Amino acid sequence: MLRRVSQLLVAPLMASLVFAVPVPAADHIVAASDVSARLGEATVARQANLEDLSAFLTSPAGQRAAQILGADTAKLQSRLSHLSDAEARDLAGRARALKTDPSSGLSSGAIVAIVLGGIALTVLLIWAASSSANDTVYSYY
Repeated sequence: MLRRVSQLLVAPLMASLVFAVPVPAADHIVAASDVSARLGEATVARQANLEDLSAFLTSPAGQRAAQILGADTAKLQSRLSHLSDAEARDLAGRARALKTDPSSGLSSGAIVAIVLGGIALTVLLIWAASSSANDTVYSYY
């Protein structure tokens, strides 16, 4: 009885293996042209965000805020490339908003200082995290 059941199950499985039709992988995933287009769009957007952040850091308002905060804009400029795409997008959006609406409840100097402080803090935290990832961690219990 068990032998008969196994024969009934094995026969269709073997037939499906023998008569299987291979399907190209490209039919099951996103087309290469779509992936390439998305990557190109992301690269262009990232570059625009980094350029906006760089322009903000070199602007007179950015220089003034850096001086108030005691931050070195050259160091911040050199570390912009360490920002993730999301962080660059967020900070660039804040810098753009500062250009379009500098008096949204705060003085323009305070807003510039807040935005530059956010940029500086984010860049420094990322730099610290990336440099500490390279350090050897010793744990004593």
